[in-house]
Amino acid sequence: MAAGHLAMSRDDTFLLALLLLIAGSGFLKGNISAQVGKLYPPTSESLRERGFTIFSTGINIGAVAGPLGTGTVAAIYGWHAGFALAAVLMLVALAIYLGGQRYLPNSKAEKSARSKLPPLTTAEKKRVWAILFLIATFIPALISYTMIWNVGIVWIDEKVSLGPIPASWFNSVDSFASIIIAPVLVGLWASQARRNVEPEALTKLLIGFAMTGASALLFVAGCLMADADGKVSVLWALAGYFGMGFAFMWYWPVALAIISKSAPAKVNSTMIGGSFLSLFFGTVLMGWVGSFYGEMSNVAFWTLVAGIAFGGSLLILAVRKSLATALGLCSN
Repeated sequence: MAAGHLAMSRDDTFLLALLLLIAGSGFLKGNISAQVGKLYPPTSESLRERGFTIFSTGINIGAVAGPLGTGTVAAIYGWHAGFALAAVLMLVALAIYLGGQRYLPNSKAEKSARSKLPPLTTAEKKRVWAILFLIATFIPALISYTMIWNVGIVWIDEKVSLGPIPASWFNSVDSFASIIIAPVLVGLWASQARRNVEPEALTKLLIGFAMTGASALLFVAGCLMADADGKVSVLWALAGYFGMGFAFMWYWPVALAIISKSAPAKVNSTMIGGSFLSLFFGTVLMGWVGSFYGEMSNVAFWTLVAGIAFGGSLLILAVRKSLATALGLCSN
């Protein structure tokens, strides 16, 4: 990824840069998420969920700071300089990662042990299918969530009373909200775990999906309360974006923790990497749903977006007990 960003600093290496960034992201995401899961013993489900929440917070800090830092350099010195800064920061990240290897599981020993594992048993194959079904349940919420990165910005630019605020700044709002809510969730779940009242993992997913739908309904409320010129108060837009960021932290870190715990050792990293397919399908379907934005009223469109997320919540509600059994999840 560092080489990819460096290649982006030149025009004649653009295609090579894209190839390196795609390959680097593919190597990074699934494997680093699997390493986070390996930091916790199999029985520590609650700790693993909190660990993935902290991990996701780090990602969101980068999502807020990255565009601001590289964007500022690009605005002053040009986009080539902005991408060069990204390359330097990736090298710093690599140095930190290599320096912290002693705190991570022994990857060589783990690889050797995994290579000696027998083929998946029938029970393990059934669990893999259950995980794939679980990954598919993320898609409705991700359709609704990723809508704010695309159609949401168009809607804000056209319909929201922004004043001097650029619409593009809203791309950082949900990540900022995720950072704020993370310590609250970690503290809340730790407190609930001590009192043995922490919601089960699938219940947290259900709550997160429902919060995503409720956040889209805030856009509906804003449209219904628009002023005489049809402009929506910026407070409704901020509330909806903050709600989406809060909701994301209720389900995405928990989803990674579930897969990390449930996936058989032989395919653990593969299944965690496969979880990102839900983001792929979610954004693809988001583009298709977003194509109806110009054909529907804003109220109807955001109601549709909310309904999609609520549909995912209802699906989890319907299969929660049987899915928990298939995944081998224990109560917290």
